[in-house]
Amino acid sequence: MFSGITGIINRGEKLKGTVVLMQKNVLDVNELTSIKSNPVGGIIGGAIGGAFGAVGTVLDTATAFLGRNVALKLISATSADGSGKGKVGKQTFLEGVITSIPTLGDKQNAYSVHFEWGSDMGIPGAFYIENFLQHEFFLVSLTLEDVPNHGTINFVYNSWVYNDKKYKSDRIFFANKTYLPSETPAPLVYYRQEELKTLRGDGKGERKEWERIYDYDVYNDLGEPDSKPTLGRPVLGGSSTLPYP
Repeated sequence: MFSGITGIINRGEKLKGTVVLMQKNVLDVNELTSIKSNPVGGIIGGAIGGAFGAVGTVLDTATAFLGRNVALKLISATSADGSGKGKVGKQTFLEGVITSIPTLGDKQNAYSVHFEWGSDMGIPGAFYIENFLQHEFFLVSLTLEDVPNHGTINFVYNSWVYNDKKYKSDRIFFANKTYLPSETPAPLVYYRQEELKTLRGDGKGERKEWERIYDYDVYNDLGEPDSKPTLGRPVLGGSSTLPYP
């Protein structure tokens, strides 16, 4: 089904990966017919009729559209650029459905992906993902196989990824390896700091469905000043002296 895409891929310095995700509604015809071309020249919604004729089923058509509308870029945990940030690889896309994985959950689909990744790029420690579909999908995991000098790298996050335009910065996921702040690989420090800024937000506006910002509220249920003034307690949060609950 994806021979036209996979056929042009040079298997030279490549990292093989498997992406597992769940579409919001894999059989939603309205979703397919409303997709517009993505920034890299993906198929436009007007071509939906031809896609149906060539593939034959709604499911296969959904898969074809998904492949060119989900983009990934690896980030190195061991090799930095001139500014000290981990090197970022070239953008790549989902290629084809993998049907030989027996551990897939209900409504989960697995897709193959190949990343251009030279020996000078080191070991991946994170990746960017962009969703050019109008609706969100549920990203289960990314697994990289046969990484030189390392082996397998797992990214397991179980997170919704919304349309790219809803985010102020690209969604980033880190490998399932924990570090103390002082032990974080230097090439990943910048990316982790930026992710923390995103999660903290700026304290303004109303939280949106696609945001992952955690926020604080004041806590004032600490005393009984109505019954006795001496039983009053200060409000925790919202002031310069007690900013957090």
